[in-house]
Amino acid sequence: MADESLKETAKHLLNGVIWLSRYFNLRNRQGLIGEDYVKLLDPSSTWIDKRAAIDDGTLIFPNVTIRGAAVIGKNCVLDVNSVVEWSTLKNNIYIGPFAHIKRTSIGNNSRLPHRCYIADAEIGKDVNIGSCVDTGNFDGMDKNKTIIKDGAFVGIQVKFIAQPGGLVIGKEARIFPGQTVPINIPDHAFVTPKIKDGIVREHVKENRSFKIPGHWKWFKTKEPADPYNMKILFN
Repeated sequence: MADESLKETAKHLLNGVIWLSRYFNLRNRQGLIGEDYVKLLDPSSTWIDKRAAIDDGTLIFPNVTIRGAAVIGKNCVLDVNSVVEWSTLKNNIYIGPFAHIKRTSIGNNSRLPHRCYIADAEIGKDVNIGSCVDTGNFDGMDKNKTIIKDGAFVGIQVKFIAQPGGLVIGKEARIFPGQTVPINIPDHAFVTPKIKDGIVREHVKENRSFKIPGHWKWFKTKEPADPYNMKILFN
């Protein structure tokens, strides 16, 4: 009988905690809703921490969770089932479905769509992060930082492995899909997959750098070049 009583008491206490959390979350959401303020498509399924700050024009889809003292700027979009924890998003940022953003700052006009996991990172402005991109940052002792500078383009399924001291992806670097990146990438560099004939199928801007995985060596062009005539770079 004592055990049953204890179980009933625990059940009621748990229900009370759940009810209180729902009440406070509802009260917090009601303070955000406004014609010119934050737009919640489904307030009943949206969880927003009372410590969060969200600016005008931001659109929040169903099943979004915002935890901790997150700061979200103007005209952002948080798509379905995304999670933002203890992060700072500036203006005009798109966070895609099932994306998880944790302890990260993101600059203006950047896009992080589709199932990516970005933690302990600093993302610049005008950055595109492809789907299924992850930052691996825990080395067993510390959580190392990943910095992706302005204008970088990251293809799908790229894995960043931040070493002690951090990982830096340069300004306007382009990371081709499917790469694992454990070293710093220079500004304006292309990180390419292995291609059978060793030729990068891209028109190349002046002073662009190239790297073929397996070589870990950088090659630079002195002037704009036709990629079909660039085989000499990879011999």
